Amino acid sequence: MRDITVRNLTPHPINLHCPDGRVLTFPGAPMDSVPRIPLETRNVGTVSVEKAAIPVRHSAPVGDPTPLPEPVPETIFVVSRATAEAAPHRPDLVYPDDAVRDENGRVVGCRAFGVAVPDWENALADLWRE
Repeated sequence: MRDITVRNLTPHPINLHCPDGRVLTFPGAPMDSVPRIPLETRNVGTVSVEKAAIPVRHSAPVGDPTPLPEPVPETIFVVSRATAEAAPHRPDLVYPDDAVRDENGRVVGCRAFGVAVPDWENALADLWRE
């Protein structure tokens, strides 16, 4: 297994807790380079909360997240789970998985990366061959 490059495209640091006890930290990206999912949003109703009328909305993705860098051989990009799921044609997008929590229950890292592509290894190899 060869090492790959990890680029964090989330706005916060990612602390990856490795099986050997090391913690690898990948700094957060500047806000203008964090991918966002274009959404179509519509009102579907209203609920009353303490006598205030609160709108209820439904949002659905409409298009690819932007900005997304072009694929780079031997590189994976850490994004939000929603971003990875909105771009299933990009097996190089991963998200933090298997959360590590502190004594107060706050997420302080992850032990794995999740993917939105079921046949990830083959899809990634195909992407890097293109």
